[in-house]
Parts: sequence; C-alpha cells; structure tokens
Amino acid sequence: MQLLSAFTVDRVQRYRSIKLIEKITNIIRVIGDYPLEYTTGLGIEYRRLIKEKGFMLEYSRGFIVIEKYDSRTNNWTSYGWND
Repeated sequence: MQLLSAFTVDRVQRYRSIKLIEKITNIIRVIGDYPLEYTTGLGIEYRRLIKEKGFMLEYSRGFIVIEKYDSRTNNWTSYGWND
C-alpha cells in the first residue's frame, strides 16, 4: 500500500510540477526574466538560480527521495539518501 501511495504522490506532484513549469515559462516570456520568488503551495519548492540563468523545482517523492527539475538542462533527477 505504501508503494502505491508513493507512486500516486509522484504522479500527482510531477503533473503539478509540469503545470508550474509552463506557468513560470509564460512569466519569463512576459517579463523577460526569471521570477525571484514563486509561491507554489503544493509541496513543490521553486528556486531561482542567481548566477546562471534558470530555475529549479523540487519535491519529495517519499522514502527519502527528492525529485529535482533543472530548467537549464530541462531534465529531472532523483536524489536518494546516499546522493
């Protein structure tokens, strides 16, 4: 049952993250820069990369696994307890 709930949480959070990426991309098109802050309120954290042009999103998938999205590479990466 825990595996099913972790899988469901991952799917829901990934879907929400994809929608946030679309919204942030639209903001970038309108204002021409990355927002300093963006409130998600969904257990997903937004972080602007100051030195490089880009942003990161991250959320916990459970079982001490964090999913991170990097806009510079347009790639998702999983980080576990030993990373």
